[in-house]
Amino acid sequence: MPNDAPCKNCKTMLRSGCKRKRIVSSSMYSIHSLFFAAIAIILSRQITAQSPTAKPTAKPTSKPTSPPTPKPTAVSLPVSNIFPPTSTITTFGCINSVVNPPPLLLDGTTTHHSCAPGGPSSTGRGVVIVPSHGLPSIAEKIRVYASPTSASCPSPCDPVTYRVEGRRTPSSSWTLISEGDFPWIVNTGTNNAPPPARNPDDTAIASTYGAGDPNLSFTEATLRIDDGNGNAVTNDAAYADYRVTFTSRSDNNPILIGEVELVGRIEGIATPFPTKAPTKSPTAA
Repeated sequence: MPNDAPCKNCKTMLRSGCKRKRIVSSSMYSIHSLFFAAIAIILSRQITAQSPTAKPTAKPTSKPTSPPTPKPTAVSLPVSNIFPPTSTITTFGCINSVVNPPPLLLDGTTTHHSCAPGGPSSTGRGVVIVPSHGLPSIAEKIRVYASPTSASCPSPCDPVTYRVEGRRTPSSSWTLISEGDFPWIVNTGTNNAPPPARNPDDTAIASTYGAGDPNLSFTEATLRIDDGNGNAVTNDAAYADYRVTFTSRSDNNPILIGEVELVGRIEGIATPFPTKAPTKSPTAA
């Protein structure tokens, strides 16, 4: 029996050694499992980060976009009147009528403005007009529409002469552009020429840059300047503000005007802004 004890002890030791091996193997398996689980998590996050968006990208274009528009350029716009209806009008030498105030000069109808003599002035009777567009303009002609028949002026009260001046800034002095007689008056020195036909009251005026309304009574004169060589040419100088002075058949009568237009060009109107640069090639599918 004593000889069997070592053998029993040996078996016991072997069994214990096997248990320890199993414990070590189990621990190693757990460590490996944790390691690969961590790797799987990292790979999963990378795949998620590189996954497609929730919505697909837009359908690719079949060809590049069109070329951009050129840079905006300033152009000269021909108009029947360089004065918009919202322009600022100040009269001088006039007692303004409450019923027929100055804005009626630019309202686009034959409803007349009445300028009765009176008020402080050393330069006659007329108006200073500041265009509301705020751009320089070139006045080429002056066009005046006859007023309707008025009880306030039984005798003709149409303007017979004009004087147009311009200035480039509110603080600069006035520069004479042109002056003369209106063609509808044959100025014989007595101003007894037949008056123009009367226009119907409150009638819309269809003027263009090229011509006045053929259905209404009007007169126009080209604003001519000296080109420096003794030749009279159409004005081509631009101004910001204008002063227009009129005279009538009689200094005692009011001046009645259905509408006044300075035919010409508004400078500095810009073309549309350029578009963005085109794509160089179609986008990838």
